[in-house]
Amino acid sequence: DLAPGMSLDLGGMGKELAADQTILLAQRMGLGSALVDYGADVRVHGLPPDGRPGWHIGLEDPSRPGHAWRGLAVRNAAVATSGNYVRKFVIGGREYGHILDWRTGEPVDNGCQAVSVLAPSCTMAGMVSTTAFILGPVEGLKLIEGLPAVAGAIVTKTGNHLSRRFHEHVAS
Repeated sequence: DLAPGMSLDLGGMGKELAADQTILLAQRMGLGSALVDYGADVRVHGLPPDGRPGWHIGLEDPSRPGHAWRGLAVRNAAVATSGNYVRKFVIGGREYGHILDWRTGEPVDNGCQAVSVLAPSCTMAGMVSTTAFILGPVEGLKLIEGLPAVAGAIVTKTGNHLSRRFHEHVAS
């Protein structure tokens, strides 16, 4: 039971599915290239019209929202980011984020600030980024590494943890 004033928001998964479906619609309409960005959930098809070898997707720096810490060159794939650095509140000096650990029912508190995942679909990228965020940097990176066609970065307060395949997608 939820206490008065509480709610569950499944919007994250909805945005990811919507991004995938929008790209499918663009393909059915005959578009050779398209980019869909539904707020940290991005799906691309084809190449950008300016001739670059991939769409340039910036990964937001959790310590400086609105600024990118890295850019990725992406084609025919998706990037989703999960994090607690924007949607949070403070009670008694302690920060509480909006992502809950399914094992405890409590907000995640494992040092992760953001997890960005590149995958074939936005739905997959979002599920993996949120799960890796909940698992934390060590187990989250193991999850990302264990999935074919997936790359990712876990940003913590002490550093960045990058999957082996992450560098293949860094924009030059």
